[in-house]
Amino acid sequence: MNDAPEWKRHLDSTIQSWEAAPSGEFAVFASRDALTCVDRVGNELWHFDFGPRPGTDHGIGRASCTYSKDGSVVWLYRPDIGRGRGDTDRWFALDASHGAVIGEAPLVVPCGLGGWYLPHPDGRTMFMEVGCGQDGAYLFSGTVADGGLTWAPWPEPDHPDLGDRSLLDFTPDGTGMLVIDFDGDHVMIYDYPSAAVRFTIPLEAFGFDGEEAGVESVSLFPAGRFLDDRIALVRFQGETTTDADYLVDRSLVSIGPGTDFIAYQAIDIQTGAVLGPCTPDGDRPEGQPRYLPHP
Repeated sequence: MNDAPEWKRHLDSTIQSWEAAPSGEFAVFASRDALTCVDRVGNELWHFDFGPRPGTDHGIGRASCTYSKDGSVVWLYRPDIGRGRGDTDRWFALDASHGAVIGEAPLVVPCGLGGWYLPHPDGRTMFMEVGCGQDGAYLFSGTVADGGLTWAPWPEPDHPDLGDRSLLDFTPDGTGMLVIDFDGDHVMIYDYPSAAVRFTIPLEAFGFDGEEAGVESVSLFPAGRFLDDRIALVRFQGETTTDADYLVDRSLVSIGPGTDFIAYQAIDIQTGAVLGPCTPDGDRPEGQPRYLPHP
C-alpha cells in the first residue's frame, strides 16, 4: 500500500521548484510533469498536469513557479522545448485558489533552462527571465487583469528574440530598472514603464585596468540590487595577478591566490556616475559610511 500523500504520488520526478504563498497557508511544487498545490499539512488542493511529451525529451529545462505578491496568482514557466512538449516554451498564469488557467503565453526562446522571477513593486506586474545558456537570456512581463493574461517580451514587445539582457532589480518606487547586458560589459538603467534607457555605463568606466592594476579579465556578474531609489550596487568577477596591494585598494575579495576575485561598486542612477568600490552590503571600503542619495 502506498501511504504517501496524494500530492507526492503525482511527483514522478524530483521537485524542480517550489514556493510558499505569501500567507504561508499554501505552497506549490513543480516537477517535470505537474504543478501541485498543497495546504500546510500536505493535503492536495489542486493539481495541474503538464500533459504528454510526444517529442524527444532531452532532459533540458526546469519548471519554475512562484506566487504573485497578493497570493492570488501562481506563475509557472514550463520548458516545453527541452522536454519534448512542443516547439515553444510556455508561461502560465493560474488561479491560486483552484489551479484554473487564466492565460498562457508561447515563448519564443531557443531552449529554456529555467525561469527566474522578479515582481514589480506595483504588485501586479511579474517579470520573468528565461535563461538559455550560451544562447542568451530572454525577458518577459506579464499582468493578470479582468480575468485574462496580458504579456509581452521586454523591453521591445515586437522583438522577442533580443536575448541579451538580464534584469537585476527595481528601485523601491518601481520607476527604475537595473539591467546588464548578456556579455557582461555594460550596466543599463531603464525607466519604467517606458523602457527608455536612462544611462548605459560601460565596463571601462569602473576603472579596471589590466596593464596597471593586475586585472587579467573582468566582467559584470548577473547580480546587483538597489540600495535605495538612487544608489545601485553592481557585482564584478574575474581573474587577477597576485598583486595584493591592488586587491586591498580596489576592495576586491580574493577567492584564491592568483585566481578569481569578486568586486562591488556603487553607481548613482540619477546621474550615471560611478561612485566607486563598496562592500557587498553597500558600505564604502574600510568602514566608511554607506553611499547615500544627495540632498
